[in-house]
Amino acid sequence: WALVGLIVIAVPVATLAVLASPLFDVDEVSVQGASYTDSALLATIIDELTGDPVLLVDTQSIEEQLRADPWVERVKVETDFPHRVVIDIRERTPVAAFQGGDGRFRIIDYVGRVLDVIDGIPIDYMIIIGDHPDTARGQFAGAPYSAAAELVLLLPAEIRAMTDSVGLNAATGALSLQLTGGADVQLGDASDMDEKLARLHSLLRGGLDGVCELDVSTREVGSVPC
Repeated sequence: WALVGLIVIAVPVATLAVLASPLFDVDEVSVQGASYTDSALLATIIDELTGDPVLLVDTQSIEEQLRADPWVERVKVETDFPHRVVIDIRERTPVAAFQGGDGRFRIIDYVGRVLDVIDGIPIDYMIIIGDHPDTARGQFAGAPYSAAAELVLLLPAEIRAMTDSVGLNAATGALSLQLTGGADVQLGDASDMDEKLARLHSLLRGGLDGVCELDVSTREVGSVPC
């Protein structure tokens, strides 16, 4: 019985020893969906994974490290026996940008989270003008910025093509559009935005010659001639 007991213990121990041996080390790390995710962080993770036994990879710890990157919305790390680890990342979508008091630009997603802080003017995203805070990377700028980002996403193609920037009064939440040609469109707060944009869309089809300011925040549209 003692011999049987030793065999019962030895077999799984030997099996684990083989599986944790260099025969099953990680020699390939596949990264999917990483466009803006910190490349230095990814390089460090890949370097640490390479050569480790695939069965001993701490996938949860790697996911936690990557979720700390503001760009990462979702991440799944899986082992693919015998030699491969797959890192699947879904990044947040940048929507707009605003300039803080320090002169640097904050790129935000639709919930107003600051994904990055850069020195130059980002040309790929709608600019939100106004007086804005120096929100740090990874932090949330606040509800007014989420509303401004959602406005950018709601803009019909015809209106977006004519829009130079979005105006935001962070203190009151009032939103506006600055159109190509100089006309300002007052939208009021973020409520009933679909209706407000529909009113603006109808007015744009009729042309805005001689109009410097529009107020479509209510059903009674107001205009100020140039």
